[in-house]
Amino acid sequence: MKKLEENQFIHDNKYPHLKTQTPYYSLTGAPCSYLKEWVANTQLALKPARILWIDQEHDQQDHSQHDYKAVLSGDHFRLQAFSPNFSGGFLPDFHLHLFNGNHFEKDKQILFLHEKKIESTLRKIDRLNDVAIVIQCQDHLEIPDPLQQFIQDRNVRTIRADDFQAWIYFISENLPSPPLKALLLGGGRSKRMGTDKLNIQWRDKPHWQRVRELFDEIQLPLHLSIRADQLHDPFFSELSVPLVADRISEAGPVAAIISAQLSDPTSAWLVLACDLPLMGVDELKHLIHKRNSYYDATSFYNEQMGFHEPLAAIWEPHTASHVMASFARGIQCPRKILGQCNVKSVIPLNAESILNANTPEDRTNILSLLKHSQKDQS
Repeated sequence: MKKLEENQFIHDNKYPHLKTQTPYYSLTGAPCSYLKEWVANTQLALKPARILWIDQEHDQQDHSQHDYKAVLSGDHFRLQAFSPNFSGGFLPDFHLHLFNGNHFEKDKQILFLHEKKIESTLRKIDRLNDVAIVIQCQDHLEIPDPLQQFIQDRNVRTIRADDFQAWIYFISENLPSPPLKALLLGGGRSKRMGTDKLNIQWRDKPHWQRVRELFDEIQLPLHLSIRADQLHDPFFSELSVPLVADRISEAGPVAAIISAQLSDPTSAWLVLACDLPLMGVDELKHLIHKRNSYYDATSFYNEQMGFHEPLAAIWEPHTASHVMASFARGIQCPRKILGQCNVKSVIPLNAESILNANTPEDRTNILSLLKHSQKDQS
């Protein structure tokens, strides 16, 4: 059996994305074939979450259908059996790593009680140091007294294998949802508008101030994306908003997304363009409520134009490698980058909330809409 120490993990220069901070469990106590099928069904039930099954190479042909699998062959791991839904040319990060405990010892275990392995489980009971849940594979199984005492002393929950939904609920509850931050894009030069869009007064106050108040209301920390040369502008240095300066020059909104993800790679970012003056607090709450962190992004869908809005979207942290790889290939359009992702679509409560204001004509039209809206409310 290959033992992995607490701070040791899969290491292969080709796959640096296999990171120690990813939640993991070792599945132990059942035959390899049983564990493989269990994980394959788990991958299917938890889609679009990405679960990596880590196993030893076996001599016999493996017919189990895993979306993602890392196999130890000699001293190297290789990634194989990609999901048929895999696209975009980038290697994804994973939400969960599950190890075959018959070949790898880890310090967090899922314990199976299986009739074919019950005796070997009993022999290694002293190595079960952190059992998260126990799964009884056969109803008729007679559990030896030491194992029963072990489970009772540690107050570990036991479920039946045929209650698969209980397992899915358990594992879902233990997959962390990354914290969320907001990013207002303020680094554009507003050439078409002819004036700084951050300071346009749509409702008797500068736009940046109104957006900050929106996020204050939903208690989401707002950051302002700016160009690096704007750091020395007194206007930005005096704002009471954390600044995220572009680490890439003259690359447009994708530079803001990359810079935010580099500044805090563990958080998801709700990226909001500064040309959406009709975006309101109800729409933002709607987007956040619909968020599913298993997806790459959660985005408003523009039904009129037929695409997802990349600058009215939540970008999950695991998309960072894809965004940077796309940029390295010369793709700077956030819409194209988002188009290669697995996106959770959200229909706006009001289609006007995602209307852009990029030109003086757009500004006139939106001011007219606001004026009529105020008349209707009076």
